[in-house]
Amino acid sequence: MLAEVANLLKTPGRKVAKAEEANATSQPGAPELTPAQIDEKIGKDRAAWNTKVDALQATAVKAIAAARAHNKDGILEVGSETGSRSARA
Repeated sequence: MLAEVANLLKTPGRKVAKAEEANATSQPGAPELTPAQIDEKIGKDRAAWNTKVDALQATAVKAIAAARAHNKDGILEVGSETGSRSARA
């Protein structure tokens, strides 16, 4: 499912966040952009956004392959890759 979401995230004009979710944070004091700011940031550099979405999709596909192969080390590797990407974003 995550691999398929990437196609939706790359659709021009599709909203990434709903306006009513503007103040929903993951934790108190967490920095957050408004939905309008998110749209603006994506629109400023669509190519960079698509590159990040492609990386997300590739990682999801790796995770699916590791899970189907019952490869615990592969799952851990994908998790490690995801964590290091999040820290750079």
